[in-house]
Amino acid sequence: MTLLLIPGLKADARSWGGIDARLGATIPAHHVDEPTIEAMAAAILARAPERFDLAGHSMGGYIAFAMLRQAPARIRRVAFVATQARPDSVEATAARRTMMAMAAARGMAAVTEATLDLDVHDKRPDVLAAMMATAATFPVATYLSQQEAVIARPDSRPGLADIACPTAVIGGAEDRLLPPYLSEEIAAGIPGATLDLIPACGHCAPLEQPDRVAALLAGWLERDAC
Repeated sequence: MTLLLIPGLKADARSWGGIDARLGATIPAHHVDEPTIEAMAAAILARAPERFDLAGHSMGGYIAFAMLRQAPARIRRVAFVATQARPDSVEATAARRTMMAMAAARGMAAVTEATLDLDVHDKRPDVLAAMMATAATFPVATYLSQQEAVIARPDSRPGLADIACPTAVIGGAEDRLLPPYLSEEIAAGIPGATLDLIPACGHCAPLEQPDRVAALLAGWLERDAC
């Protein structure tokens, strides 16, 4: 079994909170540096096995949608974690531009601190430490490139009904960045999709509630693959 875990914006493998250890499997976490969401998807597909399971968190969900568009037959199951199918709104793009300017002027630690209230509900010391450790090593240039890719991403809603593999949709009930209705929209549009909203959990569900996310993914991996 190969499960590809795709991190979100300004994140790396650490953002998955040790999900691989909890599932007891070797699970690659892909951090990609490409100029568009479609190019990120193509880069991951180029080095992925012929058939695999796929989970994407936040921006990783946008990449997962693109991978499904490019190679649906290669994906056995898909999980969308705290993400959305919609394109960027004018308001979201403006907020991204503000954070991009902050990153260029003050670095990634400043951006991470400024977005904590949107990113996490439970500000436990271990969660904050993990996020700041990532900020200390995450390249500003990569963050700026990722934001441009996210701003330009397509609307994935028209393709929801075409997703035929077993699908899990997981969100945080207290997610302020991508509220639960966006997870509900994905689940409603994909035939047979399951939806789980984790109580007392914000946007960074794999970091905030790794045991719960791992349990939900374990159940999803037991479903018959397409």
